[in-house]
Amino acid sequence: MPSSRLALFALLLASAAWGGQPWDDNELGWLVQESDERPPRGARLRPPPERFAAIAADGNFVLPREQRGEEAKLMDAARRGDIEAVRALLKAGANPNIGDYWGDAPLMEAVRQDNLELAQVLLDAGATPNIKGRGYTPLGLAAKNGNLRLVEMLLRAGAVPDRKSDDGDTPMHAAALMGHPAVISALARAKPDLRLFNREGLSPLAVAAANGQYDAASALARAGAPLDWGDKKFHPPLWWAFSVGDLDMARLLLKLGAAPGQLPVGALQ
Repeated sequence: MPSSRLALFALLLASAAWGGQPWDDNELGWLVQESDERPPRGARLRPPPERFAAIAADGNFVLPREQRGEEAKLMDAARRGDIEAVRALLKAGANPNIGDYWGDAPLMEAVRQDNLELAQVLLDAGATPNIKGRGYTPLGLAAKNGNLRLVEMLLRAGAVPDRKSDDGDTPMHAAALMGHPAVISALARAKPDLRLFNREGLSPLAVAAANGQYDAASALARAGAPLDWGDKKFHPPLWWAFSVGDLDMARLLLKLGAAPGQLPVGALQ
C-alpha cells in the first residue's frame, strides 16, 4: 500500500510539472497556434541546413538540375527552331534532357512546334522520349495535336503509350478527346491499355462517346477498346452517349456491337 501511495504521489507531481509548461515551449509548438493568422516566414520552424545536406549525401533526395550554360543555349536554340545551332550544341556536349525552371526540355519544344526534324535530331542525340515538360509528355502532346508522324517517331524511340500527362490523360485519351482516329490507330499498334481511366474516371472510348467524336469512337472499337468499359462507376460508353443526348453516337456504338442493357434504345428507331 505505501508503495502505491508513493507512485500516485509521483504521478501527481509529474502532472503538475507538465501542466506548468505551455504548449509553445515544447518541440511541437509549431503545430498549435493561438492565432489563426499564419506566422511570418522568418518565424516558421525550419529544418537545419545540415539535414538537407545529409539527405542529399545519402542519395534519398537530389535537387533537379536546371539548364545553365550550354543547356540553356540549347533550349533557346530549340525555341527558335534553329536546327543547326541545336546540332552544334549537341555535338559540343550539351545534355538534351536537362529542363528549365519549369521542367521544360528541348524535345517538348520540338513537339510543341510540330517540328519533326528538330525532334529527330534531339532523339538521335539521346533525348528521353518519356520526359515531361509543363505537365505533358511528348507523346501526349503530339497525340493531342494530332501529329501522326511525330506520334510514330516517338513510339519508335520508345515512348510509353500509357504514360499520363499531368492532366490525367493518356495519349489515347488525348487523341479520343480531340478526335484523331489516325493517331488512335498508330497508338493502338503499341498495345496500350485501353481500360485506363483519366482524372474524370473515363476510359478513352467513354471520352469519345461523351464528346461526339464518332471517327475516334470507331477507331477505338477497331483497336479493341471494350464496348462495355466506360467509367469507374461501371457506366458503359453507350450510357455516356445517352447522358449527353447524342443519339447518333448511341446508334454508332450499337452498330459497333455495344450491348443495350437497360438503356432506352427503342427511342433510336
